[in-house]
Formats: sequence, C-alpha cells, structure tokens
Amino acid sequence: MNQRKNNNGVFWGSVLVLIGILFLMDNFYILDFGNLVSTFWPVILIVIGIKMLMDRKKTRTRENGNYSVGPSEKADESFDLENSLSESNVFGDVVLNIKSDKFTGGSVNNVFGDIKIDLSEAKADSDIVKLFTSGVFGDITIIAPAGFALRVSASCVAGDLTIKGMKKDGLFPNMTYQDENYEQSAQKMNIQTSLVFGSINIY
Repeated sequence: MNQRKNNNGVFWGSVLVLIGILFLMDNFYILDFGNLVSTFWPVILIVIGIKMLMDRKKTRTRENGNYSVGPSEKADESFDLENSLSESNVFGDVVLNIKSDKFTGGSVNNVFGDIKIDLSEAKADSDIVKLFTSGVFGDITIIAPAGFALRVSASCVAGDLTIKGMKKDGLFPNMTYQDENYEQSAQKMNIQTSLVFGSINIY
C-alpha cells in the first residue's frame, strides 16, 4: 500500500516538475509550450488515462469492512473502513459486496464504468439507511438487503430504469418507488440514484 502511494507521488510529482520546466522554457522563448499543448493535448490525456487505469483495479470489492485494493497487493495489506460508503471513481467499474452488520449507507459516484452494489447480506442498526449513487457513462445496479422496506428515487438523461420489475426508458426517464409496508417497517432504506447515459437496475 505505502509503496503504491509512493510510486503515485513520484509520478505526479515528476509530471508537475516537467510542466513547470516547460512553462519556464516558454517564458524564456526557448520553447512554444502553448503550441505544444494545443498539438499534443490528446496524447497527454491518453497518457494520464492509461496511468490511472494501471494504478486502479477496475473491480473493487469490500467485504466485512475490508476493502481489497488489487491483486498486486498482499491480502494482509487491506485496510479497515467504517460501515459507510464514500466511493468516487473515474475509470473502471466499482463493485461493492457489503456484508456489514452495521451498514449506515453513504455515496458512490463513477464517471466511466458501472456501479454494482450487493447489499443482500447487509444489516443495519439504524432505522433508516440512505444510499446515494450517481454516474455518467455506465450502468448502476443495486441489490437491496432483505428485511428493509425501500423508497427509491431514480432518474436518467438517456437510458432505462428498472425498479423491482417496474420499467421506464427513453429520454429523461424518472421513477419513484416505495414498498407498501414502508411506513410500518422497522428498517427502511432510501435510495437516490441518478445517471446520464446507461441503465439503472434495483432489485
């Protein structure tokens, strides 16, 4: 874990130093940095994207409060997290398998890739658990925990929504869903999810 963080620090530190040198050369008219960037900016984005993809395992799993970071890291290097979600990702899928006995909810956000959250074995101490998810390109799939009454608010710019067998698609679809026993239930889960392009599925 520490080695990986050190490697990332060296890489991004080197990038900043290089950019600083290029700006300095531009100020002394040694190099036209503005023209260089305008010509090669797609290559720069590709290099940064490849670096991010190499550093981040596309599929990540959290089980029993532990978050396994990737196959290159030893099992005993996984680190403990609280029983809440706070995930933000840019490239790749986010796959979370929650088996916490004290799940408190949280938020998961992704830009390019799917979000898959399995809460089928999750339990909670609180009466109401709130979960927020959002994405840009990709699908969002949530498997709700047994024993919880659901209230769901879902929206999308272009795609389709499926909540407990109810479906809606097209442009700007939105759905609200609530279990019949929601008000009387001892444990409730509120899910708010939004997406730009893709599918939202809640089971």
